[in-house]
Amino acid sequence: MARGRAGSGVETGTEVERKFGVDEAYAVPDLSDVVTVREEGTDVLVTTYLDSADLRLWRDGIVLRHRSGGPDAGWHLKFPAAIADGEGAAGAAGGGAGPDTRVRSEVRLPARRGDHLDAPPAELLGLVRVALASAQVSPRGRIRTERTRRTLLTPGGAELAELADDRVTVGPADLDERIPHPETASPPGTPHATGVPLGAFRELELEERDGAATPEGRRLLDAVATHLADAGAQPPAAESKAVRVLGDPAKLPPAVPPVPSLSPDAPAAAAVRAHLATYTRALRREDLRVRLDAEDSVHQLRVATRRLRSGLRAFRPLFVTGWEDALRTDLRWLATSFAPTRDAEVQLARLVDRAGRLPDAEATEEVQTFLRRRLGRELATSRGASLAVLDTDRYLALHHQLLQAADAPATVKAAKKPCAEVLPPLARRAYGRLEKATRGLDADAPDTRWHEVRITAKRARYAAEACAPALGKPARRLAGQLSRVTDVLGEHQDAVVAAATLTRLATSGRVPARVAYWLGVLHAEERAAARVARESFGDVWREAGRPRYHHWLDEEH
Repeated sequence: MARGRAGSGVETGTEVERKFGVDEAYAVPDLSDVVTVREEGTDVLVTTYLDSADLRLWRDGIVLRHRSGGPDAGWHLKFPAAIADGEGAAGAAGGGAGPDTRVRSEVRLPARRGDHLDAPPAELLGLVRVALASAQVSPRGRIRTERTRRTLLTPGGAELAELADDRVTVGPADLDERIPHPETASPPGTPHATGVPLGAFRELELEERDGAATPEGRRLLDAVATHLADAGAQPPAAESKAVRVLGDPAKLPPAVPPVPSLSPDAPAAAAVRAHLATYTRALRREDLRVRLDAEDSVHQLRVATRRLRSGLRAFRPLFVTGWEDALRTDLRWLATSFAPTRDAEVQLARLVDRAGRLPDAEATEEVQTFLRRRLGRELATSRGASLAVLDTDRYLALHHQLLQAADAPATVKAAKKPCAEVLPPLARRAYGRLEKATRGLDADAPDTRWHEVRITAKRARYAAEACAPALGKPARRLAGQLSRVTDVLGEHQDAVVAAATLTRLATSGRVPARVAYWLGVLHAEERAAARVARESFGDVWREAGRPRYHHWLDEEH
């Protein structure tokens, strides 16, 4: 597992492993012609899976477990990695033996004195507050694993992977930890008194280490996989350990209402539900990533929030009067709560990068150090305030309300009409506001006017994007053009804010004269960048305004 740190003894990382199903007669082949094998011995692991009574974590693709025994004893929280449907991992697996390759993000907390299965660490429960809502967790099932570990080393001595040979017995949470060996366990599927079936199986796990990150490491890993398959290892015939314990998540009610199928003939209400479900799911995903301080997570949380707000605004004529008002108010509150953190992130990265291009190397180091210290302190303060919002009752209630809205929005009779008839006029309203906002806009207009146009352009873009799943290419093409418009306006706004930030920092006191001078140089560069954005806007807007991109807004249906 590629690892990082998240403080308080918590380890975070990404687990990439290939799984193989094998029987008791299988013999691990000699791999010495490919890698050096270091025998690590055999451990007995007892892993208990915890969840709410209605499996709220599992329905969100999250696994919380406690493990005793082995080098990774302690608490583990696993959830889907930031790779769509595991495609990145599958592609990376190359042309090997074709085993089941799985990619998961993982948070680990080492075992501590006094650990109790009825009281998981607050550090982990805090990460999944949205998924659990008010539910409590308790043990839901247990497995016993007899694991023989081998570390595989590259010719240069780097750790390529760990090969784990697991003999596993599955049982309910109250099963005695002295579960019999799989050879003497009850036959798979034998019911236990609690209703959870007992089962035994054997599998191999080939988990990547740092040495697998290079092209040569990937080639060696593929060769190992081929050797294992040639000796009789197969893609696993059954589901993962978690599925064996907790059941098939596909058979459970989804955490977020499913996205309905859309087409031009589908009712407009389906487009509303699809939009709300899509971005409610995105908001839940980014909640966890923000709590983990993942890269770009604050930005993406605000994007999901804005898209929900814009969707509610665009679809407003389809709602019962006033139904969406509270949702829009709370979403605005959430976006505003994270605005200082996002602004600090953007300005810190932007200004440090710009300072890196100063003509004086000594000045570059001095100015970058100043910016990192001052803006870094501001970022830490604003992030702390933003994170506090995630633990408020108002925020948790917002997620509950979004789930209800995505499941059954309060729509009027017109929402039963086809998307092709209903959605274009809604997108037209947003686009018309943008046309009106840009009239008379010139390079000498005040910064605030340009910012207002940016906000209006984003709303028009989001309205077109909300129509795209149902209306297809015409809406996507307009959204693409409006994305170019918002990119230019976004660069303008970033430059304007950066210039204001530099002025504030330079006049804040206790600033070395040399640093203050270079902050002034950077200020001039940012105002020049804003001017360039203004001058380029006209061409981008004229292209977006061509009838070929928005003719569908006015067509009769």
